[in-house]
Formats: sequence, structure tokens, C-alpha cells
Amino acid sequence: VLVVQLRPSPAPSQDGATVYATGRGEQKQLTLADGSSVMLGPESRLEVMLLPVERTFRLRAREAIFTVTHNAARPFRVYAGAGWIEDIGTAFDVRSDADTVTVTVIQGEVMVGASRGGSSAQRLSRNEQISYGDTLGAVRAVDAALATSWRNGQLAYIDRPLDQVVADLRRYTMKDIVMQDRSVGALRYTGTISVGAIDQWATGLARVYPVRIQIQGDRLVLAAKPAGR
Repeated sequence: VLVVQLRPSPAPSQDGATVYATGRGEQKQLTLADGSSVMLGPESRLEVMLLPVERTFRLRAREAIFTVTHNAARPFRVYAGAGWIEDIGTAFDVRSDADTVTVTVIQGEVMVGASRGGSSAQRLSRNEQISYGDTLGAVRAVDAALATSWRNGQLAYIDRPLDQVVADLRRYTMKDIVMQDRSVGALRYTGTISVGAIDQWATGLARVYPVRIQIQGDRLVLAAKPAGR
């Protein structure tokens, strides 16, 4: 069972925590002393405190997948945004954006409660996802393998603005990706992108969308296609 609950009080102090961070285009696999593991996505920051009575994590930025070794005597708790996620023997992904945290269950079950709104707790299981800011959103069904395919160099999107897609791509590659026109950024994109084949993705994009692509070494420019062309 995994418990996600929003709380108005601050997260515990992380003084003395071990800090793990990744840079642009970098992923990091952590194997913890308790047998649990964490996969950090690009530009992520995680603070870890493994104490005799508890295991506490604070995801300060971006995304991580936690695969947990159960120990009832040492609760495993992840803090992200305004909420916390408490695990009992499962695997889950946490993505922390500017205003929203999204939790995706890969294995096991989840019980979610919110500190605001008066809604009763909800149970989530494998292939379900929930997002929260100050309050919890609705539970939705997802393909967890697809939602967490970033760890294998594949980024999947469903009806996302192209400017958000490009912002994500910049985290996963050292390529300089430039969006020249707002109209291009507003286009809605659905599909999967291989991080190792971004130029090929951009070329295919130009065949379907009103987008003109310029590839200049490590620089990729996306611009609006002139009218009538």
C-alpha cells in the first residue's frame, strides 16, 4: 500500500541528508543500503535520510522512480511539493513540476488522502495515476510502463503543447533546441520520442505539422512553416 497525503505543515528538516543530483541529459541509478533503488531523471535533485526508524526522501526537482524494499519498522516516505507519499512494498514514479506533483503506480496499491476539499481517501492500484497541487485531482488510468519509459530513453506524450514537449526534451539532451514561433509551441502533440533520435523526430514532425526544421550540428530550430508552403 502506498499513501499519498497533502499536509499544510512543512516537510521535516533535511539537515544532514545525502543529496543526489543529476544534470542536463543525465540519469542516475541509486542502490540504497536497505535494498531499495531510485532512478533519477535529468535535472533532478533528491535528499535522502536513512535512519534506524524511518527512510525519508525529499524530491526537490523533477522526477524519480522508487522501487522499495518493504520494512514495516522503517517507513519509506517521499516528500514532493505540498504532499507526501508513503510506501509499503511497491514501485512508483514521482514527477515534481512547478505547480503540480504527479504520482504513477507501477506496482502495488495506493491510498490517497487530501488535507483540503473534504473528499474521502481513494485507493489506487497499478497503472493508475494522480496529480496534486494544493489539493488532490482525480484518479486516472494510465499505462505505467509508457508513463515511465523515460528511464529507457523514450518520452511519451498525449495531447501536450509542443512547447512543453520541447522543454522536456531539453532536459534529456545536450542539443540546443530553439522554438522560434509561439504558434509552433501551441501545437498539440501526441507520440513517443526516442532521446537518441531527436533529429529524426523533428524531421518527421515537419511532415505532419506546419513546422519548418533547421538542423545545424547540435542546434535544432523549430519555426512556423510559411503560409502556402
